[in-house]
Amino acid sequence: MEGAWIAFTLAAAGLQAVRTAAQRAVAQRLSPDAGNFARFVFGLPVAIAYLLALAASGRALPLPGIEAIAIVGLGALCQVLATRALILAVTSANFGTGVAFSKTDVVQAAAFEALVLQSYLGPLAVLGVVCATLGVMMMSVRKGERLLGALLTGWTQEAALWGLAAGAGYAVSGVCYRAAALALGGGPLEAAATALALALMLQTFGLSLWLSLREPGSVMRVLRDVRVSGVAGIAGGLGSLCWFSALALQPVAYVRTLGLIELVFSLAISLFVFRERPGAFEYAGLCVLAAGIAVLLLSG
Repeated sequence: MEGAWIAFTLAAAGLQAVRTAAQRAVAQRLSPDAGNFARFVFGLPVAIAYLLALAASGRALPLPGIEAIAIVGLGALCQVLATRALILAVTSANFGTGVAFSKTDVVQAAAFEALVLQSYLGPLAVLGVVCATLGVMMMSVRKGERLLGALLTGWTQEAALWGLAAGAGYAVSGVCYRAAALALGGGPLEAAATALALALMLQTFGLSLWLSLREPGSVMRVLRDVRVSGVAGIAGGLGSLCWFSALALQPVAYVRTLGLIELVFSLAISLFVFRERPGAFEYAGLCVLAAGIAVLLLSG
């Protein structure tokens, strides 16, 4: 399945941009935790349907052991916290800025993956990651700001801090999900589908309990709001399916760096849906980001 991870990642990036925009709408109408819950509760049926389809096709599904369940549980918790931080980032300032800072997960994932899985990047791949991350930072510079000053101080903004926190959570969860897929064994698609279904079950149960205690009535409001919440959940479920499949096939840093292409979709959503005009640095950063992704892909 050489090269399949690229197709999975590109599909995941597009779906994630749609999911983030829909979650923003849910969070503004209800709450950040409700927006988070929508992503998981409507995504769970997608994961279960895919798992059943694999089983019906005759594929052998792995049975999760204690180790795999624990790893998935940690990844699921980090993903919930990261998604909440991302929602706070995109609702506290410019949509594109919030998403941009969350993409520092690429560098954080590379470091965490090297520490935990002893999976190291080559020099050319490191160059691609650094270049892509610089492009992301350039895209966060607002109109009228100086590039150097914004790069040095931009991370102190509220949206940037929430974005950085989201990036850390996504970095840890990505490495956990890859570790879980490797621990489950079997075919990569089967391992990815099993890990995803398990993660979404844990996330849906945990968040429904949390909302019942903290925001009574929110669960039912999300379930009734199918038009927006359903879009967030279904796009999130399909996107997660693609992410998990890519992570089962390729190291996290490669997948997350290519996944930065999501910013192209986010920029389009920011422009055409939220009517937020991109600045010159956003377009320049997009070019640097594209160069970084190209270098990473050329590195193998």
